[in-house]
Amino acid sequence: MPDRTEPPGAIASNEWVGIVDDDESIRRSLIRLLRVLGVRGESFGSADEYLEQVSSPPGCLLIDVQLGTSTGFELFDRLVARDAVVPPVIFISAYDDPATLRRAQTSGARGWLRKPFTAAALLELIEPHLSGEQIERAGARDGISLYAAPARANRER
Repeated sequence: MPDRTEPPGAIASNEWVGIVDDDESIRRSLIRLLRVLGVRGESFGSADEYLEQVSSPPGCLLIDVQLGTSTGFELFDRLVARDAVVPPVIFISAYDDPATLRRAQTSGARGWLRKPFTAAALLELIEPHLSGEQIERAGARDGISLYAAPARANRER
């Protein structure tokens, strides 16, 4: 079952951000970050889980490039082949080798985020794909990072 969040005053109920990542800690972090931003999110641990459980596409879909048994690019290709309307896709990855970047740029995706990334960077990419009420920007202005605690620990050394 996907992880879900629906914050008070969230964007219209039919607008949500999907997260497909095989790392549970990343999914939880992104769900929390979206909640802070006032955005409803649902997360999925694999491409198959997303394809089996989603009947109404999200306003935006974050897909990790490395999904364990498959890739985010394979999921994107399956969506293009299967659906008449493919949600805007933003690839996320800890890797940014030239071949992966080139594939992301030519795939038709709407964006690319290298892990770790800030709330502001995420918001900049997802906001154009979500309409309705204003997205809460409190966290984004403060430069919240997906990996805020480890980043602080590294600076103190």
